[in-house]
Amino acid sequence: MFGPGTERATITFQKSAGLGPNGLGLVGSKTRKALRLALKAKSQPAPSTPAPTPKPSSPPATASGAPTLRIGDGGKPVKVWQRRLNRSRRVARIVVDGQFGPRTHLATVTFQKSVGLGPQGLGVVGPKTRGAMKRVLRRL
Repeated sequence: MFGPGTERATITFQKSAGLGPNGLGLVGSKTRKALRLALKAKSQPAPSTPAPTPKPSSPPATASGAPTLRIGDGGKPVKVWQRRLNRSRRVARIVVDGQFGPRTHLATVTFQKSVGLGPQGLGVVGPKTRGAMKRVLRRL
């Protein structure tokens, strides 16, 4: 049954995926595609990643002090990453909303592949991805 709670959850997901404003609350081909991408990303953690633990209020920091970012994360570190993705000119522009949803995930994977990273860790922003981004932005 598709009741009010399901509709609210659908709209919340659609907004986090950068969908809308047309069609919010309706599950069409774009929403199904975004759901498949989100589910695929969640079901394929990087092999070196330990078993999932409850998410803290902010992503954990790496040795460099920068947080590791992945789908589901949010906040200022994600906004900074989204701006860098847009400045890199290696991905289609994305909305800077501070939500690491399916579109940010896809842009991250696209960027990583464009600089020769992967297949391990695709979609996760860690030290190697940040280093590659710094090199790309230095050349602009």
